[in-house]
Amino acid sequence: MKISRQTFQRILSDARSKIANALINGRAIRVSGGDFTQQVCRIICPECNKEWEESYENFKTKDDEQYKCPNCGYEELTCCGRKKGEFCAKRCCGKT
Repeated sequence: MKISRQTFQRILSDARSKIANALINGRAIRVSGGDFTQQVCRIICPECNKEWEESYENFKTKDDEQYKCPNCGYEELTCCGRKKGEFCAKRCCGKT
């Protein structure tokens, strides 16, 4: 993160204080900033059988640009689908 430990500790301390204040006094908590996703797909390459996790936002760009396997460069990738305890609902494949 390229910040000192002291600065990082101060940021954490301030955050804890704000969260505690919000919980005790019934105030709203707004989380913002940064890139994050809750939509993770398990991708499999049928050519080399490599499996990995990719965010839905990254994988959905396969329609705009060809998304390639990082191992062999194969372009016709598929989503492994939803398994117990995982997110993917095959949205990345255009299915619902």
